Amino acid sequence: MTPKMEVKVGEKVKVGDVVFHEKTNDLIKFVSPVSGEIKEIQRGAKRRILSVKITADDKDIFKDFGSKTPGNLAGPQVKEALLEGGCWPMIKQRPYDIIANPAVEPKAIFISAVSTAPLAASHEFALHGREKEFQAGIDALSKLTAGKVHLSVQGIAGSFLNDIKGVVLHKVSGKHPAGNVGVQIAKVDPINAGEKVWCVHPQDVASIGNFFLTGKYDPSRVIALAGSQVENPEYYSVIRGAMIEDLIVGKLREGKNRVISGDPLTGTSLKRKDALGFYHDTITVLPEGDYYTFFGWVPFTGNKKFSVSRTFLSWLAPNKEYELDFHPILVDVTEVMVMSNKAFKLKAKLTKENGGICRCCGRTLTDEMSQVTGIGPVCAKYVGVEHPKSKDDVEQFKVDISNKIDEIGEFEFWIPKRAIVEWNGTAGVMMRW
Repeated sequence: MTPKMEVKVGEKVKVGDVVFHEKTNDLIKFVSPVSGEIKEIQRGAKRRILSVKITADDKDIFKDFGSKTPGNLAGPQVKEALLEGGCWPMIKQRPYDIIANPAVEPKAIFISAVSTAPLAASHEFALHGREKEFQAGIDALSKLTAGKVHLSVQGIAGSFLNDIKGVVLHKVSGKHPAGNVGVQIAKVDPINAGEKVWCVHPQDVASIGNFFLTGKYDPSRVIALAGSQVENPEYYSVIRGAMIEDLIVGKLREGKNRVISGDPLTGTSLKRKDALGFYHDTITVLPEGDYYTFFGWVPFTGNKKFSVSRTFLSWLAPNKEYELDFHPILVDVTEVMVMSNKAFKLKAKLTKENGGICRCCGRTLTDEMSQVTGIGPVCAKYVGVEHPKSKDDVEQFKVDISNKIDEIGEFEFWIPKRAIVEWNGTAGVMMRW
C-alpha cells in the first residue's frame, strides 16, 4: 500500500478526518484515530512516507458520519459508508492478505474469533460488552457478499459469539494454527483460481458495527501486553497507532528485550518509539537472547530448550514453562534453494571468514585472541577446539577450526526474511533464531 497524504504538518484534524489514501485507489482512506494537530510526517528514501505523528487533544472531537441501521441498507450503500468513514482498511483480502478491493465481490467473508497463537489476546474478553456492536458489524458485512459470512468460535459455554445471527458458525478446536483464518478457509471453503475471500478481525467487526450505530469512527482496541519479560501481563484499552513506549514503560523486567507488535510467530519486531500495528491486538515482550549456545539444536543437549517432539530432554517435563528468546548465528550461504515472499530456503555452512564478530554466534569480539581468530572462547569450547592462549597458537587454531567447519559441512534450513540481520544476497548472512 502506497499512501498519498491529504493533510500537511500543522493542520488540525478530528477523529475520522482523512489523513491519507491509497495512491492507486483514492477510495481507500485512512483516517485519524485522534483529534489534534499533525506534528510530523516522516519520510524515507525517495520520499516514501514512513509514519505520521499526531499530537492529540485533551478531549477527542469526532467527525459525524451519521448513524445508520445496516439491515436497512443495500450492499452498495454499506460499501460507500465504510469507504467514506475510513473503515474499509479493516477488511483484508485473501489470497495475499492485502486490503480488500472494493470493486470485487468476495465469494465469502471469514471471521476467526479463535485465539490459538502463543500469548494471543482472547477475542471473547476483548469483545465483552460489545455484543450489540458486533452483531451490527455482522449485519453490515453480510451486505457485501452474495455468499456466506463464516464465524469461527471456540465454543466456550456462555459466550455471546455462539448466538450471533446471520453467520455460519464453526466451532474450532485444536492447537495452533487452528485459529488462523487461512487454515479455516482451506478447511471450510477453499479458494479456487480467480476467487477472492475477505477476512475481518473480530474487534474490527465490532468497530464497523459501532460506526453504523453511532456515525463515528471507532479507533479503540483491546490489546494484551504479554510475554516472559512483562512483569504483570494484562489487557489494556488503547487506540490504533498508540506508541509502544507509552504502553510498556515501567512494566517490563530488566534486561535486553525484544518488543513485538503481534504474537511471537507472526508479529513485527519494533523499537520503543514505534507504534502499535494497525491490525495487531497483542504486544509481546521476550528476551532478546544475548547468551549463545553453539549448535544448540543438537539433540539431547539438556532440558532447558522447549521441544514439541522428543528432540530435547525437556519432553520429560511436559508442564514446565519456558521463556522464548532469539539467538544469532553467522553462516556462509552456498545456495539459495527456494525463495518466497516471506522466507528463503538456504544451503549454508559456518563461515571461515573473520568479520570482527564471532562466526558462531554473531557476538562482538572484545579480547585480542578472539578478534584474531574470529571466534570467542565459549563458542570454541562448544565446537570442540581449544581457544588459543597466545599468538603462537593462532595458526594451528585456524587450521583446527577450519577442519571442524568442514567436518560439520553444509546444512539446509528455512529462514523468514525478517530474521535476517545482514546479508549481501550472495555469501555471508547473519540471522537470528
